[in-house]
Amino acid sequence: MTLPAIIDLQAITAIGMLVLIFMQYIKDAIPDKLMRVCSLLVGIGISFLWFYKPGNYNFDFIMIIANGIFGAIGADTGYQFLSPSGSQVFSLPGKIDKPAEKTPEPVNPTK
Repeated sequence: MTLPAIIDLQAITAIGMLVLIFMQYIKDAIPDKLMRVCSLLVGIGISFLWFYKPGNYNFDFIMIIANGIFGAIGADTGYQFLSPSGSQVFSLPGKIDKPAEKTPEPVNPTK
């Protein structure tokens, strides 16, 4: 199976990691409703910077947008997969989802 020429898996992986890092840094300033839209825009922006070559003004905007969107989707999926809260069936359990070990209560001797 061959991927279309506009899909660059190495760039998508790197863009996804950068989107995840950037979104973790600014997540407190963004409302939850706008988080996915903002991650898509950040992905497209990072993709533009990834494929930017000084002096070359011949951009392939379809490739830039596609790699940015796929990188943002990969970052969001990776975050949901590794997120400690709201774990789904096929995701790794977070620290909060694991049952806490119960310590036995101390026995008080009665007189």
